[in-house]
Amino acid sequence: MGVIRLLFKKLEEKLFETGNVLSAQIVKDREIYDLLPMAEGTASRDDVLYAIQDLRQMNITAAPANLLWCGEPINGFDSLGINWIRVSPESFSSVVERIKLELLNSHTLQSIRFRIMENLLHGTGLGGIMNEMGEVLDTSIVIMDMTGKILANTQPFKIRDTLWQESVSRGYCPPFFIEHIRDVRQSHEGEEEPDPVYRYCADRRICYLSHRIYLNSELCAYAFMIQESQEFHPLCGEVLLMVGDAMLEVMRTGPRSYSAGGHMYRNLLADIFNGISPTQIQARIQAGEMRFPVRMCIAAVQPRYFRGDNFVRDALTAKLSMLFPKTTLVSYHGAVVLLFALDKESLELPEETVQQLESLCRQEHLVCGISNPFKKVSSARHYYDQAARVIELAGILDEKGDVFRYREFSFYDLVAHEGAERKLGFYCHPALAILREYDSDNNTELYDLLKTYAATGFNQNQTATELYLHRNTLSYRKQKIISLTGLDLEDRETQFLLQCSFRIANYMEKTRR
Repeated sequence: MGVIRLLFKKLEEKLFETGNVLSAQIVKDREIYDLLPMAEGTASRDDVLYAIQDLRQMNITAAPANLLWCGEPINGFDSLGINWIRVSPESFSSVVERIKLELLNSHTLQSIRFRIMENLLHGTGLGGIMNEMGEVLDTSIVIMDMTGKILANTQPFKIRDTLWQESVSRGYCPPFFIEHIRDVRQSHEGEEEPDPVYRYCADRRICYLSHRIYLNSELCAYAFMIQESQEFHPLCGEVLLMVGDAMLEVMRTGPRSYSAGGHMYRNLLADIFNGISPTQIQARIQAGEMRFPVRMCIAAVQPRYFRGDNFVRDALTAKLSMLFPKTTLVSYHGAVVLLFALDKESLELPEETVQQLESLCRQEHLVCGISNPFKKVSSARHYYDQAARVIELAGILDEKGDVFRYREFSFYDLVAHEGAERKLGFYCHPALAILREYDSDNNTELYDLLKTYAATGFNQNQTATELYLHRNTLSYRKQKIISLTGLDLEDRETQFLLQCSFRIANYMEKTRR
């Protein structure tokens, strides 16, 4: 974070913009910390700008290093090697007041900078100092990642719009603003914006300053100052730059190595588990241009016994990150939750992945629950519940082992939640959904065939009779079902799960009529 300094040259440029500077000379650019009247016998300091209205009152041999003056030069003045700014007599008073304001702003910025550095040094975060800045500058400050997740914001948030208030309280920007920022980014793609940019969001009639935050040349976040008034405090731009620098330092020195992509996915996953709306999920996915696998499952890994507050967040997260470097994972409610990609035609994690989880669990005294597969990331919360629930059920039933699949315990979950109709569909074996989808796409009846086969106790002859099928035709269609789902129709446990699943599905169909 750069040092905030008011240099003589910068001050001259600011005064020149007002049109009051007649001429100037800069011999050596110096930092200016104060403005004092030039009086006889004044000791000259190199960091002070001295002001005098009549050069004839000044001892030329005691000329200061920095001088503000008006009127006409005196003999020998042109040969002095000093910095000076000449203004008209009429504007002298207003220029003095402007210099005082610039010095005050410089001191304010320096104070803010030191406060931010102090917070970073002590690890107390940016919340408190951001609140102070918001009050001083009469604005609201928001830092968000590329999906619209709020990383930090001022409180109270001064935008009166109820949608803004509700969204900020939940930790994300409103969907309309996320869409607006995405459109702005696309329309200004390739443009460099080193300084904060003023923009207007017409959807809610709000004005804002925007500053992009880059990490390793990758756009990872935005810092905003947002308000309903078009007039921003003169210090807003420079303060916003400091806020962005401070956030970048937090990202660099956080407990986990930061990458824009990984951070977005972890934040979104945690927020989905916390129950954000499907609209918000979709808006953030589009804003961050995020991509998810066609088919996924969730694994939750947690200690068998308490091992300290930091074990899961730091040590266990690091171990699983090394073991599965391409997998999105997040520390959540005492467990590390992993979002695994599955092969398009598979319902299971690869055996190698399961063995890696089993090995780690044995070594570190952990337990792991694995959800059913799913396709929509917006449903991830329900499948996280499955992974967490199977760990609980395995403990209740005193099951041996370290890695447990929800589909093997779904019947017990159903029994434990008798009457919970809202969740009944999640207890069904995932093969049913696959066959429904395949039948719909291909005009087949494999779902009904397997349903009848289960209802007859997996009796091939009886199934052929009830469906008026030749045995060879039945065998061919059974093989098709096996190839689509990976089912072992000779396994008694699988038969039991399918029979339970079809009964649940039948119950749901009847209760929906």
